[in-house]
Amino acid sequence: METRLTLGEKLKDLRNKRGGKLILADVSEAMGISVSTLQRLEGDEDIRVGYQDIETLARYYDVSADYLFGLTDLQQYRNIEIDKLRLSDEAIAVLKDSKLNTLPI
Repeated sequence: METRLTLGEKLKDLRNKRGGKLILADVSEAMGISVSTLQRLEGDEDIRVGYQDIETLARYYDVSADYLFGLTDLQQYRNIEIDKLRLSDEAIAVLKDSKLNTLPI
């Protein structure tokens, strides 16, 4: 059975890893999110989180929003240069053309 971290556990971990011992007041001041909101988020309470708060948290901690939402275990997506993807010239041309239709026929 795989155990996943909750949003609160992730936020606590990220805060503790960033700059030593950040306290919630420091994070609150830097992000413009109230201390009480940050306490609820880190407290693993079943609360609704607005996308603006997730975006702010993701930017502050330099992680992907997908990581905070629990959609991936990767904290960041890495950009890979197109020539390192080992794609054919035709595939690269299709990607660069931006006219790819992914809808089923």
